[in-house]
Amino acid sequence: MPVISGGTWLFLLCIAIRATLSLLTCTLFQPDEYFQSLEPAHQAVYGFGALTWEWTIRPPLRSFVYPALFVPVYWLLRITSLDNTFLLIVLPKLVQGCIAAFADYYTYKLAVRLYGPQYGNAALFLSLTSVFNLLSLTRTLSNSTETSLAAAGLFYWPALAAEDCLHHDVRARFRIALCLAGLSVAIRPTSSIMWLWMFSLICYDTIRIRRPIFPLLTDTVVIGSITLLLLVGIDSAYYRQLTFTPVTFLVHNFFSANPISLFYGQNTWHFYVTQALPLLLNTATPFAIHTTWIILFRNGDSASRRLCGLVGWTMFMYSLAGHKEWRFLHPLLPELLLLVSKSVVDLNTRMVQKKVGHGTPEIPKNTLHISTRHITFLLLTLPLGVYLLRWHGRAQISVMFYLRSLDLANLRSVGFLMPCHSTPWQSYLHREQLEGNMWALGCEPPIGLSPGELASYQDQADVFYDAPVVYLSERFPMMVDPTFPPSPMPTSPPGMPWIQNWTHTWPSHLVAFGALIEDPNVRNTLAEKGYREAWVTTNGWEEDPRRRGGVKVWQWMPT
Repeated sequence: MPVISGGTWLFLLCIAIRATLSLLTCTLFQPDEYFQSLEPAHQAVYGFGALTWEWTIRPPLRSFVYPALFVPVYWLLRITSLDNTFLLIVLPKLVQGCIAAFADYYTYKLAVRLYGPQYGNAALFLSLTSVFNLLSLTRTLSNSTETSLAAAGLFYWPALAAEDCLHHDVRARFRIALCLAGLSVAIRPTSSIMWLWMFSLICYDTIRIRRPIFPLLTDTVVIGSITLLLLVGIDSAYYRQLTFTPVTFLVHNFFSANPISLFYGQNTWHFYVTQALPLLLNTATPFAIHTTWIILFRNGDSASRRLCGLVGWTMFMYSLAGHKEWRFLHPLLPELLLLVSKSVVDLNTRMVQKKVGHGTPEIPKNTLHISTRHITFLLLTLPLGVYLLRWHGRAQISVMFYLRSLDLANLRSVGFLMPCHSTPWQSYLHREQLEGNMWALGCEPPIGLSPGELASYQDQADVFYDAPVVYLSERFPMMVDPTFPPSPMPTSPPGMPWIQNWTHTWPSHLVAFGALIEDPNVRNTLAEKGYREAWVTTNGWEEDPRRRGGVKVWQWMPT
């Protein structure tokens, strides 16, 4: 009978933990975890679902490489006729949970490789208890998969320590790392920034020790070409025409006179240093600063210096873009946690040395090598992680389960009077009969508008929230049609000219946040049309005032 190695057991443990956490996650963090992953995959397999503007413009902006990971899941459910069960929701979660386990496992292995066995358990502990990992790593976000690929790729990359290029297996490791890096870039083109830094390091080391660089360049060209063909092949097959999405992505987000990304928010140049890093690291921040201080002012070890260089370079390049988000730095979290593990283990070793005298203390290899007070401090924000996992944004998910439970004779059509993409769509509801009979307020960006039009541009959600009662009076029929015909335009295209003529039809069910319904004018308007409250659930604290008050479903029930 084959014996399972310790490393295999550790990896299986990481899978078990992350798979469990993925199933326990019942909140919404970012719309992209549905609309840039599950929804396109669901639409590709079943032929119905939501495609945002990035997927429908020509040439398209989004690559199908990441959603393609979930196509086999939906296809299997379809051919087994299990797609109407909760497996439709559970299996994609489990897939992402398994992918997330690679981040934990390779963070552990990388710590052992760079610093030694005594640092491995500390790094794994930090990865498993990281609040940001709890919040994001098991969600179906491309950044989450990019994080796992980054951790694995860096483990194999032969340039994180200056002596790596002296090993005999450097080229074999480099090929594995290139494949992981290529997949990461195919999923998110901005990942190339990180790998460009790593590539410059291996070139520098190879030239420094006077080894031929041509084999490395050959491997890069070959594997890069294969990655490029894979990307073009998947996207061209999905869009049914020759497609190279990175070009469109770069043109619209970076090289345009009015980058689309700025429509979704513009941040200060120091956002990643002053906001994103503290949010990613939380209570681990002081320890990361401690290691960085040693590297900058006390001649730290080679591996830590290179990790700091990678983090600094990537953050600098990301800071050049106007639109910034915390999750864009998620692939740097494993590297940051390595720096934290270096700090906490070294601090613990010094404390033990003071107690036992001079010399190196013998510490069992199966301990965390972290002092009790440091463990307590690091775990202070763990309750916050549990809250984010279970309660913050839970109502937006719960309402989809409620709608899914309704009989189609009762649920004839649905309208979402909410900020755009506040809930999942058909990847949770999975009701083909409602295709065309579901609509939501849109927030499409100003594509192709003149500078004069940009100044006055408002998306559909902006128009609604500026004057909800006026919107309900002017853009809906005077009376509710009990046959609930579909809206003439269930989705909104990018641009402004359509705003003036936009109309909806009254649905059988309206979904809204409590903050909207609590407005007596809105409540009275809906009541006059024959709508009554049918379902309500509370939500956690919300920073956006439009999303407060839980979620309510109002059903047309004329007296």
